[in-house]
Amino acid sequence: MVTKRSALTLLKNSSATWEKIKWSWLPKSNREAGDSVVKNFLLHWFPAKVTRQSLSWNYSFWLGTISAVLFLILVLTGIPLMFLYVPSVERAYLSVKDIEFAVSYGWFLRGLHRISAHLMVAVVFLHMVRVFLTGAYKNGTAANQNRPLNWIIGIVLLLRLIEHPEERGAIPDDGSAIELVLRDSTTPPQR
Repeated sequence: MVTKRSALTLLKNSSATWEKIKWSWLPKSNREAGDSVVKNFLLHWFPAKVTRQSLSWNYSFWLGTISAVLFLILVLTGIPLMFLYVPSVERAYLSVKDIEFAVSYGWFLRGLHRISAHLMVAVVFLHMVRVFLTGAYKNGTAANQNRPLNWIIGIVLLLRLIEHPEERGAIPDDGSAIELVLRDSTTPPQR
């Protein structure tokens, strides 16, 4: 049975949680605005101050944003494809053909997923090259910026992205996929 005291405690805890999630839209000072961005769960990955230079197209080409949008497209198209594709020897080809011809807009979903995957590899590579050439991986001037750690995580993610081409190419059902499967099935494992 819920007592009045436990209900009040629950209400206080939920209001404290809500205060951490929501942001004060009318901060009294720049410091309060910066603190609310840093302490807020939803806004903690956005900078407290944005310069005009950092928003210019020539500075970053928005490659990080483009790669994040491509990742979102991959997730949104990959979830229905995951449920429609049957990964068995007998049904794989037929399930791909079903996606292409029987599912409403399946051809569009599959094509968008494939093009987004190829573009993401290229955009992430260009993003890493831009970060390296501009020196953006070095520590920034603001407090608690750990850009070298972000750079290492980015390198690991890039290597993971390009390390296993068979994960990206086994389902497209074209000449390169057949070549990839034949190469991997005839090459003995390296030790």
